[in-house]
Amino acid sequence: MRPPEDIKRKLIAEWLRKADSDTDLAEHLMAEGAAFANSIAFHSQQAAEKYLKAFLTSHQVAFPKTHERTVGSCRDLQCEPCCFIT
Repeated sequence: MRPPEDIKRKLIAEWLRKADSDTDLAEHLMAEGAAFANSIAFHSQQAAEKYLKAFLTSHQVAFPKTHERTVGSCRDLQCEPCCFIT
Protein backbone atom coordinates (compact mmCIF):
# COMPACT_ATOMS: atom_id res chain seq x y z
CA MET A 1 0.00 0.00 0.00
CA ARG A 2 1.43 3.38 -1.01
CA PRO A 3 1.15 6.21 1.49
CA PRO A 4 -0.50 9.44 0.36
CA GLU A 5 1.94 12.00 -1.05
CA ASP A 6 1.65 14.34 1.93
CA ILE A 7 2.57 11.58 4.37
CA LYS A 8 5.46 10.52 2.15
CA ARG A 9 6.71 14.12 1.95
CA LYS A 10 6.52 14.41 5.74
CA LEU A 11 8.53 11.21 6.23
CA ILE A 12 11.15 12.37 3.72
CA ALA A 13 11.39 15.76 5.41
CA GLU A 14 11.88 14.09 8.79
CA TRP A 15 14.71 11.88 7.49
CA LEU A 16 16.34 14.91 5.85
CA ARG A 17 16.00 16.97 9.04
CA LYS A 18 17.67 14.24 11.09
CA ALA A 19 20.43 13.81 8.49
CA ASP A 20 21.03 17.55 8.37
CA SER A 21 21.32 17.59 12.16
CA ASP A 22 23.99 14.87 12.08
CA THR A 23 25.80 16.74 9.29
CA ASP A 24 25.71 19.99 11.27
CA LEU A 25 27.14 18.26 14.33
CA ALA A 26 29.92 16.60 12.30
CA GLU A 27 30.82 19.98 10.78
CA HIS A 28 30.86 21.60 14.23
CA LEU A 29 33.14 18.87 15.55
CA MET A 30 35.45 19.24 12.54
CA ALA A 31 35.87 22.91 13.40
CA GLU A 32 36.96 21.86 16.90
CA GLY A 33 39.82 19.70 15.62
CA ALA A 34 41.08 16.21 15.01
CA ALA A 35 40.49 15.12 18.61
CA PHE A 36 36.90 14.31 17.61
CA ALA A 37 37.72 12.20 14.54
CA ASN A 38 35.73 9.16 15.71
CA SER A 39 32.65 11.23 16.51
CA ILE A 40 32.94 13.08 13.19
CA ALA A 41 33.06 9.76 11.34
CA PHE A 42 30.13 8.38 13.32
CA HIS A 43 27.85 11.36 12.71
CA SER A 44 28.88 11.54 9.05
CA GLN A 45 27.94 7.87 8.60
CA GLN A 46 24.66 8.44 10.42
CA ALA A 47 23.87 11.39 8.15
CA ALA A 48 24.65 9.38 5.01
CA GLU A 49 22.40 6.55 6.16
CA LYS A 50 19.52 8.94 6.90
CA TYR A 51 19.91 10.59 3.49
CA LEU A 52 19.70 7.11 1.94
CA LYS A 53 16.56 6.40 3.96
CA ALA A 54 15.00 9.63 2.66
CA PHE A 55 15.87 8.48 -0.86
CA LEU A 56 14.34 5.04 -0.31
CA THR A 57 11.23 6.58 1.24
CA SER A 58 10.85 8.81 -1.82
CA HIS A 59 10.72 5.65 -3.96
CA GLN A 60 8.50 3.83 -1.48
CA VAL A 61 11.10 1.13 -0.93
CA ALA A 62 10.75 -0.58 2.44
CA PHE A 63 13.98 -0.89 4.39
CA PRO A 64 14.84 -2.79 7.56
CA LYS A 65 15.95 -1.09 10.74
CA THR A 66 19.46 -2.44 10.30
CA HIS A 67 21.85 -0.34 8.24
CA GLU A 68 23.47 -3.20 6.30
CA ARG A 69 20.47 -3.53 4.00
CA THR A 70 19.86 0.20 3.52
CA VAL A 71 22.70 0.48 1.01
CA GLY A 72 21.61 -2.75 -0.67
CA SER A 73 18.08 -1.41 -1.05
CA CYS A 74 19.43 1.69 -2.79
CA ARG A 75 21.57 -0.43 -5.08
CA ASP A 76 18.45 -2.28 -6.29
CA LEU A 77 16.80 0.93 -7.59
CA GLN A 78 17.20 1.99 -11.21
CA CYS A 79 16.71 5.76 -11.05
CA GLU A 80 18.39 9.13 -10.72
CA PRO A 81 20.02 9.45 -7.27
CA CYS A 82 18.82 12.95 -6.38
CA CYS A 83 15.32 12.87 -7.86
CA PHE A 84 13.64 12.96 -4.42
CA ILE A 85 15.03 16.38 -3.50
CA THR A 86 12.76 19.06 -4.89
